[in-house]
Amino acid sequence: MKKLIAFVLVMIMALSLVACADAKNLTDSLSDIYSAAIASTDMDEDTKSHYNLAEMYSIEFNADSENLGGYLGNNNYEYSFEFKEGLCVMYSFGGGFQLVLIRLNSTANADEIENELKTNFDKNKWVCMSAEAVETARIGDVIILVAGGTETVQQIIDGFNTAYSS
Repeated sequence: MKKLIAFVLVMIMALSLVACADAKNLTDSLSDIYSAAIASTDMDEDTKSHYNLAEMYSIEFNADSENLGGYLGNNNYEYSFEFKEGLCVMYSFGGGFQLVLIRLNSTANADEIENELKTNFDKNKWVCMSAEAVETARIGDVIILVAGGTETVQQIIDGFNTAYSS
């Protein structure tokens, strides 16, 4: 019986270590996270330069921002979560690409929030254009959502994971 209790305690401790590993929060600014994700993609240097933050339309926002639905991808949906800060990056000349970074207040419901963002993003939000794909990823308290061409979306998600996964 003592061996069983010891085994259960060891398993609980091991699981708590795994859970803590996921809770590593990113300390970089959202702009720096964006730049690191782009720099870590397997895009050629010319393509990466098109996603330079200075060349894109970007806006910082928070949970009280007036155009919150637009920044998060759907003006017709009422988002149900709070967060510290956000960054929305889009093509400056039109639609078809959008990247959103959200820094959460905590990681308590992070998986549900990530799912809510992905599920409710409107791929057809732009006039005459639509996103082929929408993907999300999360590290600690930061969620990234990317909408656009399938290859570009996957490259940026992979870049984010490469830049910040340990």
